[in-house]
Amino acid sequence: MLLALSVYLSTVSDMIPRSSLTLPNVIIYLFLLLFLSLITVISSIIVVFLHNKKEKEENQQGVTHTPSAPWGKENHLRLAITSRSNTGNALPIQQPEVKAALNKEHKVIQGPNIDKYKVLGRHINLLLFAIFLIIYIAITLCFTLNIASV
Repeated sequence: MLLALSVYLSTVSDMIPRSSLTLPNVIIYLFLLLFLSLITVISSIIVVFLHNKKEKEENQQGVTHTPSAPWGKENHLRLAITSRSNTGNALPIQQPEVKAALNKEHKVIQGPNIDKYKVLGRHINLLLFAIFLIIYIAITLCFTLNIASV
């Protein structure tokens, strides 16, 4: 829409006479729509950035922690077993069967993982949609009433 408005504004501005002292209302209307479309595109970029921010952070963390991942998981498992045991001694975790049994017994129950950035992006998107819709309707009504009164 931004490109269509810019082409239409260029075409209409080529049709008007150059000796005019005031700008025609159509040019002002198209310029306002072009400016509003530009702001809409920028706000859409921000909303998409917020929507994908957590996934991007998780992908970057996965890349940085990949080489030490096997040792890190085993250390976390040993720490969990050590903190849960009454004696304070860590159980030897050498056999895969023991690891699997311990993983089944000591599962941590977590609530639903809510992506706060996505929720924020949705709310901002809905708010901006309402604001831009009202502005577009107001500009179009003002332009239509201005033309009707002339």
